[in-house]
This record gives sequence, structure tokens and C-alpha cells, in this order.
Amino acid sequence: MKKIISIFLVLMLLIGVTACNDNGNKTPAEGGETAPGTADENAVKFTPGKYTASAMGMKGDLTVEVEVDDNNIKAVKVVDNVDTKVIADAAINVIPDKIVEGQTLKVDTVSGATMTSLAILRAAEEALTDAGADISLLKAASEEKVLKDEPAEEYDVVIVGSGASGMSAAIQLSRQENLKVLVLEKLAYPGGSSRVCGGGIWAIGGSVLNENVGVDYTADEYIEFMETLGETTLNRELMKNIHGISAETFDYLIENGLSVNIENKSLGHPLSQFPVAWANTNATVKYNEGYGGKEIMDAMFEIANENGAELRLNSKVTSLVVEDGAVKGVNVEDLDSKYTVNAKKVILATGGFTRNADLIKELEPEYSSVFAFTGAGSTGDGFTMTKELDTVIVGEGMMGLTGYNPNYGYYGAEGAIARKGQIYINKEGKQFGAEKAFYGETLALFNNQTDHMAYGICDQSNSDVEGFENGVNLGIVKKADTIEELASQLDVDADAMIQTVKENGIENGPYYAIEVRPLFIGSIPGLKVTENTEVVNSKDEVIPNLYAIGELTFGNSFNKYYPSSGTGMGTSVYTGAIAAKHIAEQLAE
Repeated sequence: MKKIISIFLVLMLLIGVTACNDNGNKTPAEGGETAPGTADENAVKFTPGKYTASAMGMKGDLTVEVEVDDNNIKAVKVVDNVDTKVIADAAINVIPDKIVEGQTLKVDTVSGATMTSLAILRAAEEALTDAGADISLLKAASEEKVLKDEPAEEYDVVIVGSGASGMSAAIQLSRQENLKVLVLEKLAYPGGSSRVCGGGIWAIGGSVLNENVGVDYTADEYIEFMETLGETTLNRELMKNIHGISAETFDYLIENGLSVNIENKSLGHPLSQFPVAWANTNATVKYNEGYGGKEIMDAMFEIANENGAELRLNSKVTSLVVEDGAVKGVNVEDLDSKYTVNAKKVILATGGFTRNADLIKELEPEYSSVFAFTGAGSTGDGFTMTKELDTVIVGEGMMGLTGYNPNYGYYGAEGAIARKGQIYINKEGKQFGAEKAFYGETLALFNNQTDHMAYGICDQSNSDVEGFENGVNLGIVKKADTIEELASQLDVDADAMIQTVKENGIENGPYYAIEVRPLFIGSIPGLKVTENTEVVNSKDEVIPNLYAIGELTFGNSFNKYYPSSGTGMGTSVYTGAIAAKHIAEQLAE
């Protein structure tokens, strides 16, 4: 039986892998007689000492210190890093040890932390080059790893994915006595796209949040709002269940440590009655660094851990086990082995497809040029593994807003300035309505402009001149003393731009401009489900034992564009609770 790691502890116990040297021999620490690389024909020689080098990670430079003696890499340490916590840690806690244990740079990247992994390897290579090493010997290919076949395991419920929906289902199911529940996560860290979201969640139906702020929705009002914005008829029975379970689910999480501000009076949309509770850290930092989603997910992991939930990382579900049209379990591959988990019920909480170019081209081709600022695992697994079950996809459009590039996204000191222009102009030098649009609508607005981009323009009266100056230093913002000079630096109709800027009273130079592009924060098309989140086929028949929740089902409850702050997290948490409740009732019969 494979060792089960509790959800909360796994944040610190990220999995490492023992490696062999190029010849397949054990290192001294593993019982070998000689250190790797000491054989004459494969000797790797170093100039002893400590060497430091840097390489670009996800958000900025990552610095590595490497210590060597004559023949061995003694230590590799990451001494400076600005990438996102937990995600970066998944690589930092693994890659350096693999280099030392294997005495090699032929190391696999960590799933979900590819950019940080590559930065560590590039910086280590530069440092080892400075140490006089023959890098070709350190990059020599080792034998291909063969996964071991392990015995099948038995669980009551398997949850595929550890984002907000998966963890919500795990929390509620683990409250039930005598239910054996397993969460499988393909990445090296938990949280999915929820970990990198802004950190807001709405609640309706009479929760403590509604009582505090005096704002609420009836089920009919909730449905009417979403259908009006989305210009379509939605899965009303599911939405009634979302409304019905929202308050009790939200209140349970609050009572058990969900760290959000329930006195927050912000609404998710200017026209809505969705009160949004934001993660506490959102009010304590100048720029939202993504800590909001991290804080909410950390709290959910702790609640799940206290309830006895179980999680495995680096555990990719490769396919469903299907017998006579009914789902009976999942097939899994981890770093060392492959095995089957048989289960009475399977919940797919695999997220969306913002990082699957083929699915974007198939389902939302007009957005093919948009970059993703979502979890690395958003590759559409729930769609691909259910395709042969004749599932139905409902909903259209994508969730998104605007930012600078995939590294900075839409938050942090760099990403935030992409949303702080006083005006936005396209390459024709004209405004196109971005300033007054709800942010969820800006994805389509910017995507429809020439080359799918625009420029954010501001002057010294802007509220964040400091941020724009920082952008100038980073090379992502253009600055000029006159608007004419600024226009000459941009790929834009200069005459039209100058006129537009003057018409808007922007005249307090120096001036700034930043390229702004649409980005994904999620996808909308999803698997069609029942009011209890059971997956159905094209004949509207329930596929036995299979549930889908969270982003994988968003097209059932909203459409066209992201309708309100807190909707991604809220809908995910509440559909997870709906699935858990229905499964508990089914298994109790």
C-alpha cells in the first residue's frame, strides 16, 4: 500500500526522488563505494570552491550557489528567488537535491513548476561551467525510467484535482464516518488555479456574510442575473442547489478557519447583489501578489487535514476505469509506479483547459492568441478523459481580463500597472471602451483589437506613478517627456493617439505607456451535469458513478464572460459541496 500524506503536511513535505549517477551506480550515500564521476573514463573535474550564478525564473532572477570539490558537486542551494511561494518551493525543494544525488544536470523538471525548475538548472549549469566542469558529461542521458506496477487499491471516493472544488468535496466527504476518500493531484503541489487567483469568494442564501453586509440574492435573482449577463438559459436546477448549499458551506468554512473578511462590502459586479469576502491579506499588501488565493487554499487544506482527508501529489490520473458504461475507478501514474484505484464514486475536479492549445482551438478558436495566467495543471484533463463516454460540453466564452505577460499576469507591482492606465488605445490610436467596461468583459474587448493588444497611457497625475517608474526600470514601460515622443516609441497611429490623449486631458508629463494584452483566468465551456453534478451523456443519461465539479462545469452556471468577482472560487466550492452531499447520501443507502 502506498504511503498516504496528509494534505496540510504535504505543503512542507514535497516529494523528492532518489537518483542514480550516469552509470546507474549508487552514490556513496546510497551505499556505493566510489563517488559518481571518479571513474577515469567519465571523470568530471572541478576547481574546488563555491560558485554563484543566476537565471530568469517565472517572475525574475533566481540565484543558485553551487559548492564543489575536485570531483563532486557537494551542495546546490537556491539563495535568492522571487517566484510564487509553494509553486516555486516545489522545485526548490527537489531539483537541487537531485543534482547532488545524481551528480548530474540531466534532471526532470517538477510538474507545475517548470519555469523555476529550468531556472535552477540553468543557473547551476552556469555555476558549474565557472567551476571548470565539462557540462556535456553532466548532461549525459541516463537510462529511461520504467514505472513499477503496483497492486490495485480500494477507496469509496476518488477526487481528481486539489483546487477549490476538489478540496471542498474532500472537506465535506471527510466529515462523514467510515468513508475512505483519496485526492489525487498530478502536480508537485496542491491548489490548482485557485492558488493563483485573486482570493475572493461570494456567498448567497443567508450566510453570515450576507447578514454582515446586508446584501443577498434569492435563487431566482441569482439565476436571472447570470442568465441576463450570459444571454442564455443555464442549468437552473444546479444553480438552485448552488444557492441552497452556499450559506451552510460558507459558514462551515468560516467557523473552521477560512481566513476571509466577512465585513467586506464590495460587490462582485457593479450591477450584482453578490457580496464578496476577500482573503485577509488582500487588505494588508499594496499590490495583490496572489496571496489571496494562496491564503484561502492553505486554510482549506488545513480544514481538510483536520477532517482526515488524504492527498497524493505527483499522481497523474491517466484514464478512467470504465466497465459496461459505468465508472469504476482511475488509473494512476506517479514518479515511480503505476496502479489502479478502484472506487465507488469518482469526482473530476480537474479544472479548465486554458493551457491546452488544441482544446482552445476546438472550443474557443477566437481566443487562440490569449495567454494563460492560471494553474499549470489546467490542461483539460477532464475533457480528454471523458470524451469516449459521449459527454456533452455546454457554455461558451472564456474567463479573463488583461495584463502584461504570462510572468507578471494581472497582479503584483508589475502586473497591476497594466490595469492602471488612465486611458487605453488600440494601434489605430483610438479608445475602444476599456475604461468603463467591467473587468470580466475586457478579455473580449482587448482580444478584438488589432494584434489582440492595446496600450495603457498615463501621466504624472496617475495614482501609481511609482509602479510605472518601476516598470520603466524593468523595461516593460515606455516613458517620454512629450506625448509626441511617446507616440513615436509605439506601434500606433501617432496622430490619432496624440489627439485621443489631448481629448482626455492627459497633459501632465512625463508620460508612460505599457502594452496590455488579454489573459485567461479560466475557461467557461464545461461538461454538462445534473443538479447534483453527475456527468451526463448526449442522451441526457447519467454516467454511473461519475461527477464533475468546479471549473470543469462552469458552463452550466454562467456564460460568455466572467460575470462577477468571487464566482470562480464560489462556484467551485459550492459544486464540490453538492457532489459530496449527493455521494454521501448515495453511499449511505
